[in-house]
Amino acid sequence: MRGGSRSIPTISTILKEYLKSKRVPVSYNELLGEVKKKRGDLKSRDLGATVRSVLQRGREFARTAPGVYKLKK
Repeated sequence: MRGGSRSIPTISTILKEYLKSKRVPVSYNELLGEVKKKRGDLKSRDLGATVRSVLQRGREFARTAPGVYKLKK
């Protein structure tokens, strides 16, 4: 993990684990809620924009509809 402790999950790790557990496409709002629940300590001017950026740039995420994501196979 970049720049962090191994015991603190990154946003990407939280998203991957949550999507893996759901096994179906999940809305952006649900994913954002999961990140806030797991990492309430994050200091970001716009956490929503940060999560969207991780989803759009991450090679392991696929957008299935506007605002809906799943893991790539």
